[in-house]
Amino acid sequence: MSPYVKNLYTFLIFGGGVVRKKIKVKRRFTYHKTPPNLFGSLFDSLPNSILVVDFYGRIIYANRTNELLTGYFTEEIIGHYPTIFSAEFNAENTDKEIRSKLARGESWHGELKQRRKDGTTFIAEFEVFPVTNNGTPVAWAIMQRDVTRRIAAEQAIKEQAHLHRILLDAIPNPVFFMNNDGFYEECNQALQTNIGLPKEKIVGKSVYDLHPRELAELYEQKDNQLFKEPGIQQYEGPCLYADGLLHHVIYNKATYVDTYGQIAGLVGVIVDITDRKLAEEALQAERHKLFALLEMLPLLIALIDGSCVIRFGNRFFKENFGVWEGRHCYNVFEGRSEPCTKCYALKTLHTGEHSKREWIINGMVYEIHNYPFGDTDGTPLVLVLGIDITKRSRMENDLRESEERYRQLVELSPDGIVIHCGSEIEYANNAGAKIIGATVPGDLYGKQVMDFVHSNSKKMVEQRMRKIAAGNTTIPFAEHKLIRLDGSDIDVEIAGVPLTLKGKPAVQIVIRDITERKEIEKNLSRLEAMNLVGEMAASIGHEIRNPMTSVRGFLQILQDKEECTRYQEYFSLMIDELDRANSIISEYLSLARNRPVAKKEQNLNAVLKRLVPLIEADASEKNMRIKLLYNVVPELELDDKEIRQLILNLVRNGMEAMSTGGELTIYTSLDSDEVVLAVRDQGQGIKKDALGKLGTPFYTTKSNGTGLGLAVCHSIAERHNAAINVQTSSAGTTFEVRFKVTVS
Repeated sequence: MSPYVKNLYTFLIFGGGVVRKKIKVKRRFTYHKTPPNLFGSLFDSLPNSILVVDFYGRIIYANRTNELLTGYFTEEIIGHYPTIFSAEFNAENTDKEIRSKLARGESWHGELKQRRKDGTTFIAEFEVFPVTNNGTPVAWAIMQRDVTRRIAAEQAIKEQAHLHRILLDAIPNPVFFMNNDGFYEECNQALQTNIGLPKEKIVGKSVYDLHPRELAELYEQKDNQLFKEPGIQQYEGPCLYADGLLHHVIYNKATYVDTYGQIAGLVGVIVDITDRKLAEEALQAERHKLFALLEMLPLLIALIDGSCVIRFGNRFFKENFGVWEGRHCYNVFEGRSEPCTKCYALKTLHTGEHSKREWIINGMVYEIHNYPFGDTDGTPLVLVLGIDITKRSRMENDLRESEERYRQLVELSPDGIVIHCGSEIEYANNAGAKIIGATVPGDLYGKQVMDFVHSNSKKMVEQRMRKIAAGNTTIPFAEHKLIRLDGSDIDVEIAGVPLTLKGKPAVQIVIRDITERKEIEKNLSRLEAMNLVGEMAASIGHEIRNPMTSVRGFLQILQDKEECTRYQEYFSLMIDELDRANSIISEYLSLARNRPVAKKEQNLNAVLKRLVPLIEADASEKNMRIKLLYNVVPELELDDKEIRQLILNLVRNGMEAMSTGGELTIYTSLDSDEVVLAVRDQGQGIKKDALGKLGTPFYTTKSNGTGLGLAVCHSIAERHNAAINVQTSSAGTTFEVRFKVTVS
């Protein structure tokens, strides 16, 4: 409160007016001489009612505004208590609360219900505070103003907002409001339900907070476009719902303005059209399936509508009659410009009955079948199916020649081709027999085709076989696993084509061995992961090692101090852990593809022999045996340090896989144009699900492993143009590192 108001009593008492006549005050202080009517005019002109009461709670001053507000003249209320205006039920309690506050030298602020002289009531906002002179309270002042209309307006706004909220939540479609900065300001219950978040987790968030990044980028682009060109926007797009599925929706958005006519944000309504889309797609799929079926049939097929216009002609039809689009059947078949006198197609359309007849067209004899047919959109059509019986003999000869060409093509195909009838294998080419592991194709005849399908692929293969049987349609290549005759697994791609064999429906399967491709993909993925980890480690390695070296040095200094003798065990533990961390960083750095290597020509046996004492010491400590087999191998370009690390990693992995008393075999050999380094343990072998993950950075089956050992080995092998192969069984595991020999 400003000082001039707090000294209100001084001005009123000594400036003249009603109060000075009523109350006698001994003047113990000086004050500035002021014209008597100046302050009275000042406070009468204030918009708020002002009352001054003495310490007995009696009114000693009231300004003109109070008369206008309450209807009481000043002379009527002087000497009365302010409760004369109160319409509060518990006015006495409120009065006690105000007096208590003032007694402590504090102000009181609040809203009270007041009564005018004419009996009407209003809501007043109060400010009651002590009036002081030179720091000494001399009276109390009350300022009040009528806030009845404001409170009524606020209540009306609340009610209106509540009504708007009810209406908004009653809308079944998701609705949201977004400001110019891209943050949600409001949403209805439907939006909360659809995206699975409560309102408090939506309001104040952006599209990037609520949606996957690729969807958020689309929404942001559309919103920016709408803000740039204000108006109405509608587009179809995806929306991720709480069920975890992407729904097809229509976004209806429009900008809105504030009271100043400026764009304040946008409002959006989402309409889910997923069911409609699925129905449309299903209908379209059925139509494509239908016409694909008609297209592939080796018969003359046409669809004719009630106006005799050809709506469809398959490949065979086009080959015989040329372009048919938009032409009438009587013009295509007989070259007429007017409809036939007797039209069998229209008869079938009207009666709904099948008809059959022979018809000479362009000198050829056809057996024509007319069938009533309904298009997927419900349009009634006639399916005309024609068989050329004139060329039947020629077709049979052509068919025999075609079959011979096909047989030669199949036999020479690099892909495996297997034909089964009723799930029983009737034929296989040499490539197919080789893929499944048979010596000759005859070894497969009579066997059930599903016996060679891996359990992981059986469900999908059965579904694809049912699809061929049901729709007589080709199924594209898809990846599956097969079981070979020796029980091993093989990755393949399989496609299927329906056909007829010896008058029976059959399926031709094309099998493509993708083992090599899968291995290349796996190696590329692993190498990329290793290179990424290595590059990251190289960029931050020195930043970590430098402080670690300083810490290790100070620990060694403290370890030698006499007063730290009793902490020797702790110092040793900390130094060991720092050394372990440093070794892990070294492993990280070994993963970098572009790590510099110092290769020189040397013999792998020589490198191995230098490591034998260290290997045997490790084996002795674990009570294990080492068996070394050296064979003559040519010189290789090797980085001594990296090859030593490679050997030690493989050897220590082998030891950790065995129990006490086991034997670890290390040998070298020359296999064709490759030098082989092999490490064979007598452990329990590697589980099949873990075998495919070997060499992946951070993958480990050890409780205290880092998952970098084998990844480092693969990285070193790559830098030496080598590859690592694994053979495992319940009797143990063999890791082979195969180095390519460069021929001078």
